[in-house]
Amino acid sequence: MKGNPHRKQRGIATLLTLILIGLALTVAVMSATRQLRSQQEQSITLHSQTIAQARAWTAAEVLREYLEQQVGGWDAFTAALPTLPADITIDGFDGVSARLMAVTGSASPFDVTVQITAQAVEDTRASSSSTLEVVYRLTEPGGGETVQEPSLRVIDYRGDLEIESGTINIISLSHQPYQFYVDGNVSMSSAKISGIDNLLSTGSVKFTGGEGDFKKIHANCDVLVSNITVTIDHILAGRNICMADTVTTKTIEANDSVTLASVYADNIYAHATLYEDSEDRYASCLSDSKKYCTPDPDEHTSLRASSLSEGFGVKAEWTTYVRESINTKGQIGGAERTKKRGNEKFKMGVSGSCSSSGEYDCGVPSMGDPVDRVENRFEVFDVNDIRSSANYIFSYVKGRIRVKVRGLKGEKIPDTPQGDDGYYLVENGSLDGALANGWLCATESTTVNLASCPAKITWRNANNGWDGPVISVSTSGSCSKDRPCWDLRGDAGASIAPGIAFFVGDLDVTWGIYTNTFIATGDITVSNDKSSAVFAPNFAGYAGMSTVPSRGIDHAALGVCTSNPYDDAVRPTDFCGANNTYKSTALGNYALLAGSCNRYSGEGENRVCIEYVGGDIEVKTAVYGTIKAGNVFQTTGDGTSVVHGYISAVGQRGNTGLIHDLKGSTTIYLDPTDTYDPSGGLIVPGNGNGNGNETGTGSGSGSAVLRWSRYL
Repeated sequence: MKGNPHRKQRGIATLLTLILIGLALTVAVMSATRQLRSQQEQSITLHSQTIAQARAWTAAEVLREYLEQQVGGWDAFTAALPTLPADITIDGFDGVSARLMAVTGSASPFDVTVQITAQAVEDTRASSSSTLEVVYRLTEPGGGETVQEPSLRVIDYRGDLEIESGTINIISLSHQPYQFYVDGNVSMSSAKISGIDNLLSTGSVKFTGGEGDFKKIHANCDVLVSNITVTIDHILAGRNICMADTVTTKTIEANDSVTLASVYADNIYAHATLYEDSEDRYASCLSDSKKYCTPDPDEHTSLRASSLSEGFGVKAEWTTYVRESINTKGQIGGAERTKKRGNEKFKMGVSGSCSSSGEYDCGVPSMGDPVDRVENRFEVFDVNDIRSSANYIFSYVKGRIRVKVRGLKGEKIPDTPQGDDGYYLVENGSLDGALANGWLCATESTTVNLASCPAKITWRNANNGWDGPVISVSTSGSCSKDRPCWDLRGDAGASIAPGIAFFVGDLDVTWGIYTNTFIATGDITVSNDKSSAVFAPNFAGYAGMSTVPSRGIDHAALGVCTSNPYDDAVRPTDFCGANNTYKSTALGNYALLAGSCNRYSGEGENRVCIEYVGGDIEVKTAVYGTIKAGNVFQTTGDGTSVVHGYISAVGQRGNTGLIHDLKGSTTIYLDPTDTYDPSGGLIVPGNGNGNGNETGTGSGSGSAVLRWSRYL
């Protein structure tokens, strides 16, 4: 009897099925492997790109220092400059090349443009390169032009600062030694700080818990540091330093005492000057400085700097590890708890009695100069000093919104004459029977007549359940006729015509994306609607920009000079030049400025504000531009705030216990563009030095200053 042929076919079919499944699995594994390799290569490439950019910036700084040396011999340097080869060799920088692109002018000052190309991980699949174009401004010795040195005070506050469970992240490809300056006390608890090298305080600093990559902490009074997980290179205090809980540092310097508990250090210096009895300017605290390192259980219980009262300059409460030396004019307390950090014994330099041990050898203290003081300053900032620079001035007069205009392109929109309240802004009006908002009209009528209404300056598409005007105002509740409350409700489209917009009163940016410098005589709040943003005109530039998530740009900006749907008539001539050119102004670097003075006493340098109004700025979402608050700057605790630019808050309202409070996550980006300077550039008109920018006069040995940069 013959076998069943179907049974044999089923066996073959099963075998074929297994083979096909095996092939499918092989293909899937190979595909997954390729995808994983691709992701790894992308990650490596991104990392190598970052390395290449960092190398380009390092070379740019080396080249700037070289140029600054050369301008000392100005005549010989300028004579040789036209004959220099285009290709520049930078010794010690393999994989980095530079090329001289242009020399603009010959008389001081003039600009030199250089393109620098850096490569990373050459000859590998992850090889990458970065080309950076930089412009240096060269000034001869005694040249006489005021040269603006770049400010490094990214955060500049007057008044106390508190950061509790907050995150501050500074992101910049230039890797400058940025500063965090506070004219007051600083208290940080469970905070995460990155990207700031130097923390400077005219009061005291308390950093308990969290993370931070500070290179230096410098305070005029006390420094208390405990329970943080990183190395701080240098800690300086005009009074006492107290440290605990596995803090690691290289150098500790105090004019009075140093108290340590489970600390790792290289060198320790304590001048042991009793501040209560000393007239030395180095050993004193301001009257409102917090004395964190005192034997006061209300401040902290685990660590108390009672060293001086006990006759000690340095005291080890718990085991402390020292690599090189302890130096003090006083006695050492708890010497038996000091251990060598490494194989070699350290030097115990004390003025009193000392007995060498297996951990240290006694010696004479090597004391340098006392710790110098962080200089405090006072600044008067009044937005009324820059009112005349605005393209639009919004005020509330006799129940109507009035708008003064200046510097617009259209012939039908001349500058508002002195003493005139300006155009009427039509809101909830009509045009040909349809709802009309945002028209500038010469008459009080809410019916838009194109003959008397030369331009429309707001635009929106209905969203967020709101189809009313972009600009509305209230005088009820906490608002008043003298200090009205303005509310902006635009959208992701046009919102308000680009330019500098000045508001008399408080300003709340509720919804919308704006290409404006917003200025308010009162306070400014940027709401937490994540689809909303404010772009400084210089940041958006001539034609605007698209999103660039890798640079923290998550919103698209309307161009200042090409923006639809606005007519050319409302282009601001301060920014929009002939032949499709863009003109950067210092004020155009700013996104938000707030605060004004109602009454002054004195004149000139003796002018003092005796009635300050507003000046508080709160940011809950994205701001692409520099920020200046006349009083307080705050971020929200319930979200993520992003700022592209420096932040200053000058605490002028005189409120008792002035505190700047940073909550949630705040990320600050500091990279310039062709038209934008994140430091604010030359200071806006006013009385004071703005962001703490230092200026040189072009005298002395000459200068080479980095003016602009961009990636190619």
